[in-house]
Amino acid sequence: MKIITAFADKRILFTTLLLLTLAFSFWSGSRVPALNEKATMGTEIDFNNLGFNTVFEVQPEDPLIKRVAYTTVNWVDTNKKGMTFGLLFASAIMTLFSLMTRRSFNNGFANSALGLVIGTPLGVCVNCAAPIAAGMAASGSKIETTLATMISSPTMNVIVLTILLSLFPFYLVAIKLSLTLLFILFVIPMMTRYFLKKEAETLDTMHCGIAANSSCPIPSVDTADEATRSNSFPALKWVVVNYLKNLWFVVRTTVPLMFLAGFLGSLMITILPWESIANIIPETNMFMTLLSMTLVALVGVFLPVPIAFDVIICAVLLATGMPVKYVMVLLFTLGVFSVYSFFVVSQSVSKRAAFIMFFILTGMGVSSGIIAHQYEKIDIQNKADFFIKFFLTADNVSEPVYRMKDVYKVKTDQALLPELKSNALTAEPLENISGLEISQIAFSRDDASLLDKNSATLFTEFSGDDFSMPIPGRFSLFKMELPFLQGHGRGVSTGDVHNDGRSDVLIRAEASLMLYANKDGKKFVRQAINVSELSDLSITNAALIDINNDGWSDIFLSSYVNGNYLILNDHGSFEQKNFIKLPNISESGMSLSAAFGDVDRDGDLDIVLGNWELGWGEGTWIATDKTRNVVLRNNGNNKFSVEPLPGHPGIPTSIMLSDFTNDGILDIVVGNDFGAPDYFYTGTGDGRFKMITIQDGIFTHSTYDTMSISSADINNDLLPEIYVAEIAYYDHNKEFTNMLPEDACMELKAGQQETCLENVKTQRLFSDIKQKKRPQDCSKLKDSTLSNECVMLFVARRPAANGGFATQETCGFLPKTWKAARSLCLSNLNKAVVVPENEKAELIPQTRGANVLFVSDGNGKYIDRAEEYGLNYGGWAWNSKFADLNNDEWQDLYIANGTLESQRRRESNYYFQNKQGKTFDNLTEESGLKSRRSTSSFSYVDLDNDGDIDVIAVPQVGAAQVFINNTNNSAHSIAFSLNDEQGNRSGIGSKLIIYYGENSERHQMREVQASSGFISFDDPTVYFGLNNYQNISRLEIVWSNGSKSEINRSLKSGHKYTISRKSSALAQVNAASDDATSETVAMSADTH
Repeated sequence: MKIITAFADKRILFTTLLLLTLAFSFWSGSRVPALNEKATMGTEIDFNNLGFNTVFEVQPEDPLIKRVAYTTVNWVDTNKKGMTFGLLFASAIMTLFSLMTRRSFNNGFANSALGLVIGTPLGVCVNCAAPIAAGMAASGSKIETTLATMISSPTMNVIVLTILLSLFPFYLVAIKLSLTLLFILFVIPMMTRYFLKKEAETLDTMHCGIAANSSCPIPSVDTADEATRSNSFPALKWVVVNYLKNLWFVVRTTVPLMFLAGFLGSLMITILPWESIANIIPETNMFMTLLSMTLVALVGVFLPVPIAFDVIICAVLLATGMPVKYVMVLLFTLGVFSVYSFFVVSQSVSKRAAFIMFFILTGMGVSSGIIAHQYEKIDIQNKADFFIKFFLTADNVSEPVYRMKDVYKVKTDQALLPELKSNALTAEPLENISGLEISQIAFSRDDASLLDKNSATLFTEFSGDDFSMPIPGRFSLFKMELPFLQGHGRGVSTGDVHNDGRSDVLIRAEASLMLYANKDGKKFVRQAINVSELSDLSITNAALIDINNDGWSDIFLSSYVNGNYLILNDHGSFEQKNFIKLPNISESGMSLSAAFGDVDRDGDLDIVLGNWELGWGEGTWIATDKTRNVVLRNNGNNKFSVEPLPGHPGIPTSIMLSDFTNDGILDIVVGNDFGAPDYFYTGTGDGRFKMITIQDGIFTHSTYDTMSISSADINNDLLPEIYVAEIAYYDHNKEFTNMLPEDACMELKAGQQETCLENVKTQRLFSDIKQKKRPQDCSKLKDSTLSNECVMLFVARRPAANGGFATQETCGFLPKTWKAARSLCLSNLNKAVVVPENEKAELIPQTRGANVLFVSDGNGKYIDRAEEYGLNYGGWAWNSKFADLNNDEWQDLYIANGTLESQRRRESNYYFQNKQGKTFDNLTEESGLKSRRSTSSFSYVDLDNDGDIDVIAVPQVGAAQVFINNTNNSAHSIAFSLNDEQGNRSGIGSKLIIYYGENSERHQMREVQASSGFISFDDPTVYFGLNNYQNISRLEIVWSNGSKSEINRSLKSGHKYTISRKSSALAQVNAASDDATSETVAMSADTH
């Protein structure tokens, strides 16, 4: 009856409808979808320093004021919808409450409970709830209700609680919820009763808060007549007028404070980055620890974070090793209050109320950390008891290892080599001029290639099994953990092993090395590698490369903790007698990356090794001081000397040898993951390198999680551009969508879907076990091998101080017979390299969340133009390389994408098509290159010799993917390979420049590389797309030793040419200038 009487006043009806409309619109159109996305993505969602939306990328080299300004703008953009709702809803609350005679209970505890009921479903952050609290206070709500509403809205939302439970151990969630409810239901009413009595009495008799003045829009007495209350139009008019008055009041009193709070929060997080907050005060004793926790709590209570940001950032900090006590302090304090809440409470209630809340919440935050720390001690002991019990019986269990037994059959050389010889492509010799021999092989016609004439896409996908290239493998949890996550992602290399004109394929995976000989461009056969030691090595990288300069591609391989090796090619065979161990610095865990080039220009290939061994520490990158990147100088006769590169250890995922200074001398770029800066070096030509610093002004910044570095001339100006790829999602762009791993499984063939779904289930369970630190749940894995892997990796994966469990004691839990597991566990106890601050200041700064494309300004400096070219995003990128995939004269970009670490997203590999050197379009869907299988490596190679570049990719699980290019004769192309008897035989490090078109005005440049990308190497044959042009008019070659040759004659497209520089020309070269010689070859007859 009372409800009916209330709605007899139609102003209440219209205002209630307005409130419901605003709430429904916000919840359904913004808040619930956004929170559901955060719940789905968890820690994998894109975020920045203080929000989720990125309007401006904050670069490390930017001045402080610019970084603060950009962070503020990003914060405002993140909060704009919630803030707008808060303002509109607050105005509606004021309008409604001004019509109600009773807005509260007589009991403070009941009023706090009412605030909990109001705030919980609102689902807005504490900043967005602040205007609502202001509106409630202005319209006469009790202090308890006002404050409880503001606190409960961001902390007690059901979806936020779901995210909490999915990302944290239960005891941390219980501590947060218990203390939050204690504050809302007990502390707020007690604080009001004993400390805010004066404010409570004042607010009971005064609208618009203590700071009210004559501009308060709420009348002290409702003077509306009966017609206004009972008639629709007058009632609606009253609601509109008063709502707008209230809205102006709320906007005027809260919005300026909002911008001020955003600025202050941005300033604080810029000065005190997340990763450094817990390290400012050293923990030398208990007092200093409490002081450090207090500082963390003060920061947490101060920062104005958006809803769910507190949960996401704390989960990330926990996973990266921040001690539990500090994570708990932030988990409680972030999002429960903020500097903006402080301003609003000061204005709406009193400054005393704001200060009391601020310091009580700070104290409760410290208390939460103390409680969590004490419980963690109990939890660690429980885990230790579990491990002791588990490993007591483990002596009878086989040691979990990454390697698997290779059971696939191979073909012997005696049976294989004659067959390959009979199918060899025969090169037709052309004229020999001035020491250069030129031969050609015509590209295959349609009937001899794998061209799909009926395909509507640029590429057609096949399984490696269709080409008789199976990969022995199994799903393993090792693939989700360091160091295996980095070093054991599968790799691929291509090249002509048998000198038969066809490109062969070398794949490394769980079952060692697999060499697949190319029989006829359509079928492959696995060839034996007769080296017994391979069965005991966990191989981390492999390449086909002619190291001993005999004209046959050898095999280079690196292994985990067991060194690096060469297997020399004996006329197409790989035998035990040619297995050679390479020198290295003795402490190296593994050579994660490798690059090949003649760095001292003495005519043979040297090797640059990116060495890495785990090393953990606070605020540093994950690398031990024991290891260094090195150059192996080739001294001939398979002897090498070790020369360390300048710079500190890092996590070298990619090394590129390229002449980016364009002076004819190879330079080096080392791409580092996990926060170590990338290193740029200029070569001197005698094998030495000088590190480039930020003071040199050549490079302004690079990426934070570098996975791949590559170079190419993408705009045909004959200068190389450099592309640096890292984790850079499309999320806040929304132009390209990702999907859940389960959905990605459904894109596979029917027979592969069930296995994929089972693997995803295993991945997610293991990830959950790590996140919640519950090794006891490893028993939930049905497969006993996986269950044992789970327990072993939990012990060995990280030191206790960095979010893991490894200590000297826990490593001792592992059975003595588990030598590899013990070695892994003990390696995780290595201390991380500590770099002095003055030396850090000289290194190239880093940026996160966007790839970098360095374009030369023509004056020796490089400018990042990735955004302009449309290449700033590429997912969780691994191997990223350029090649002209559609033969239109412009080099495109393909990016291998994804990781098994990611449990909530599967982005496709990406194909970016070059639009005449001006920009790139993401044409992944249209190209036929779409694949959501987590892939780290691929190789560019013309498998069927038809003149267009195919792609062979090796996903981290399952069969290889072969993408056959359908361009063929729709656009012309020409290819070249080098045979250099004066330098390294493959011409690695040489540059080829072609001229064509009317008056030879068009030109392209390629550099022959055996480096860059990620654990992938390409056939050294270089391809040029010519589009509609059928020949080139001139070819320039800058050889690897700096000398030059020129073929000043027409060469037809449709052929692969081999240019051989004979050693008999050496005398002519030596007689010329030391800098360079120029040989002009004028061919008297046309080529065929």
